[in-house]
Amino acid sequence: RSIRQLVIIGFSAVAALLIVALLVTAQQLERLSQQSQNTVTVVATGMSASRQLIQQTIAMERNARQYVILGEEELYQLYLNRRAEYFETLGEISELGIDQGVVPLVDELLALESSAFENVGQGQVSNDSATAFPELSRLAYQIATAIEQWIDQQQADLQERSASTQQSLTLQALLFIAAASGLAAVFVLLITRPLKQIDRAINKIGSGEYSKSISIKGPLDLQALGTRLDWLRGRLEELEQQRTSFLRHVSHELKTPLASMQEGASLLNDGVVGTLTSEQREISQIIASNCQRLQGLIEELLRHNAQNFDVLNAMPVSVRFDKIVEGVVAAHELAVQSGQLEVALSLVKAKVTVDPERLRVIVDN
Repeated sequence: RSIRQLVIIGFSAVAALLIVALLVTAQQLERLSQQSQNTVTVVATGMSASRQLIQQTIAMERNARQYVILGEEELYQLYLNRRAEYFETLGEISELGIDQGVVPLVDELLALESSAFENVGQGQVSNDSATAFPELSRLAYQIATAIEQWIDQQQADLQERSASTQQSLTLQALLFIAAASGLAAVFVLLITRPLKQIDRAINKIGSGEYSKSISIKGPLDLQALGTRLDWLRGRLEELEQQRTSFLRHVSHELKTPLASMQEGASLLNDGVVGTLTSEQREISQIIASNCQRLQGLIEELLRHNAQNFDVLNAMPVSVRFDKIVEGVVAAHELAVQSGQLEVALSLVKAKVTVDPERLRVIVDN
């Protein structure tokens, strides 16, 4: 695949992972919110029922005593209405499913209330029933206390669930971040690895290493670029071979007649063809000297050409210009001392991107 396809796939994979993380987080938060809402509803119902139970117990006792004393049917009907509401409240408490010893208290409360109801129905409040209503109030307060304890337990459970959900979300976030980072690292590696291969291949070409072929493994477009680089490597290798062959040919063609000229000048100086006059000897010596100088120039030309080619192949790097100047001055320390000179340096820290050796030669010159 191409780099663009890899980037799209990588972005889509990371985005999909993050979307899954958001959905999972939203689902857990929704579950926690629902549990919290249910807990709040049940707690509110329990608090209201416990408060109503106490109030209804007191009201029933008051209505019962009023009915027994006054004997009015309206008071008895009011007592019956209170009793019906009383049983509705007990039903709500039973539906809460409280496991704090409330069920035995409710059973005891129902039995005691039934006994008090029979005495009220007969139009009398005996000593037993006189003590029944205070006992009903006591049981109502015990049930309210048990409900309060249950409410505290529900709140503690809700806090524990909240803390557990928070830890779970934190762990999931870390896992999703690690997974997303891993996916990103994989796709970055898939893209950057062939780029590094191309960079190394270009450095080798610039350094004059043409022997090894270039093969890039990675996206299709980078593989195609590697193929073009390999073609460029082959072309440069061919040109280098032609340049080397040309230099060898020129060296041979120049040195052969030059050697003949040097041999002839040497024979003239040795007097092989006869004794030379002073003017003739001076001329032959000039010819021999210039032949030697010409040979030196040819060798220097070949050496300089090879050195220049090596310099051109060097990769530029970032160096401190002031450090190079200091190094060149230090190399000429003996010449400076022998000439009784003094070199003053006023340099700033300057970075340049060049071939350090070529810059050193310039400063040295």
